[in-house]
Amino acid sequence: ATVRVWLENVKSGLTYGLGRSETPVGPFVVEDGAWVRADADGVLHKALTAPKIGPQGFYRVLVR
Repeated sequence: ATVRVWLENVKSGLTYGLGRSETPVGPFVVEDGAWVRADADGVLHKALTAPKIGPQGFYRVLVR
């Protein structure tokens, strides 16, 4: 199963990823190839995705 998150109000040129962790304090890991860059208009054309982590997974949107 996969967790999907759609973001609005992103900043153009920044790259976003959905980090996952087994604890609320991390570390949060973004899968290879799962980073999505916002276009010049500040739009993400794909959902952020991460593999689902059992019943106690934690997720965080990361920006770089």
